[in-house]
Formats: sequence, C-alpha cells, structure tokens
Amino acid sequence: MDLGLNHLQEKVEDVALPSWASSHSDFVLKNRYALESNHVSANLHKWIDLVFGYLQRGERAQFANNLFQPHTLEENVDLTKITNPLQYEARILQIKSFGQCPKQLFPDFAHPQRLVRTISIDPYQSQNPK
Repeated sequence: MDLGLNHLQEKVEDVALPSWASSHSDFVLKNRYALESNHVSANLHKWIDLVFGYLQRGERAQFANNLFQPHTLEENVDLTKITNPLQYEARILQIKSFGQCPKQLFPDFAHPQRLVRTISIDPYQSQNPK
C-alpha cells in the first residue's frame, strides 16, 4: 500500500501495529467495535460540537478550551496572496504537518445526542455472521 511521504519526504513503508492488536484485521475489528460502542454513541455529539459545531470558534470555543492557531482556520489562509516563496512553503508545511480546521457546519446550536443502542457488539464475533 502506498502510504506516501513523511515530512522529510521519505517514503512511509511499514506501519507497526499497537501491542493490543494481534493482526491487521484484529486492529480494524477492535476499532470498529470501539467506534460503534455505546460510549462513543453517547458522546459523539460533543466531538461534533468541538470540530464542526458551535464550540469551534469564538467565545464559546474559548470557554470549551478548544482554541486553535488562527492559521489553521480556512478563512485566514489564502495561499494565492502569499508572494514570498519561503512564507508560501512554510504555510504549506504547516498545513501538511498540523492540518486545517474544517468548515464550521453547525455554528448556532449544539448537535443532538445520538440514540444509544441497548445491545452491544462483540469484537470477537465473526465479521461475516451467518
């Protein structure tokens, strides 16, 4: 699998699995189980509020301790207006290394909480149940 280049422009080849994963399929299965868990379902709306919602910017973000460098906000970066090649490359490197905040999709209200299931998924159950 082509994993691209790292920040030193070196090819990324092998990726080490964490010690709790016995194989790549076990890693994927356990992550799927975690993402579909009742805990994540009950708290997902909080993450949405921080990343895409009303807690992403401004005074609300400050009170939620969710502040980012101004250069990470899309509206503060216009690469077409940077004429200095060194500053342009520095901004590109910053974006590649740290990313940019996504557009704010829900600026005015808290995202509703997802309903939590009453059953749980067994991470060791076959991926293709009969």
